[in-house]
Amino acid sequence: MGSVLSEFAKRVAGRWFELLVVPGALYLVALAVAHTWGWSHPFGFDRLDGQLTAWSESRRLRSTGGLVILLAAATAAAAVIGMAVGAIAALVESFWFADGRRTRLGPLRRLVRGRVGHRRRTWEERRRDFQRAHDREVDAVRYGRPRDPDGLDAAHRKLLRVAPEHPATPTWIGDRVNAVAVRARREHGLDLDLAWPYLWVVLPETARTEIVSVRSELSGAARLAGWSVLYALAGILSWPAFLLAACLAAAARHRGRTTAATYARLLDATVRLHGTDLADSLGIPHHGTLDASTGYAVTSALTPSTPPAGS
Repeated sequence: MGSVLSEFAKRVAGRWFELLVVPGALYLVALAVAHTWGWSHPFGFDRLDGQLTAWSESRRLRSTGGLVILLAAATAAAAVIGMAVGAIAALVESFWFADGRRTRLGPLRRLVRGRVGHRRRTWEERRRDFQRAHDREVDAVRYGRPRDPDGLDAAHRKLLRVAPEHPATPTWIGDRVNAVAVRARREHGLDLDLAWPYLWVVLPETARTEIVSVRSELSGAARLAGWSVLYALAGILSWPAFLLAACLAAAARHRGRTTAATYARLLDATVRLHGTDLADSLGIPHHGTLDASTGYAVTSALTPSTPPAGS
């Protein structure tokens, strides 16, 4: 038992060091460089070299005790910075997946609802454009007119750039994942929010491992967005930090959207391939793949009963 706990402690410590201390230490270095350069001397490597020389000649850094104290303080500061980024990342994820109807983001509630409303109006406009392009293609086939499949594809891509289903969150990432639940309800009669904990129990270990891995990558994209916020704050000291913050924000957006698409496909595959496993576990008869009647039966079986009157 002691060896197991020791190995667990080593893994936790390694993970803590990797996620918090190392990126935090790099940020402290960036702050020091930004402070040395300032706004008036960006990329002032001569100033940086002079500052490093001054620090190396400091009596406090030459003593062992002073060096130990400095390293301990820097490690603690890096860890605190890493935890701050974790808090920002949690807020970013909450914003990505915020429900426009019942968000809990407090002061950001108006921003969320405004974004959702704007996205819905844009989506409806593009859906009408796509419907008109689709109708033109149908008429072209029916009456032997010249077809325009490229126009139909372009209208469809423009629609998908907003959301695959009617927008319910302020971001494409949230709507891409939410579309899985919408389609599970429409095509299979399954309330995925209700059924997911039970479906998770019957999944094979390989499927769960893959889902957890991709979901962790999505959280990593949110952490990258959190670091972009901190580096933007460092830009107050020296403007090149703004460039780095912009690069991190762009990388976070790309990584988040790519990973969200992969995560959504995994969730959809899980519903389609293992939905009947949940039905089997609940003793619900079915024929072949998960159809609407089986999905409705699963949802009904998992829906909590109404408390009796007077209870």
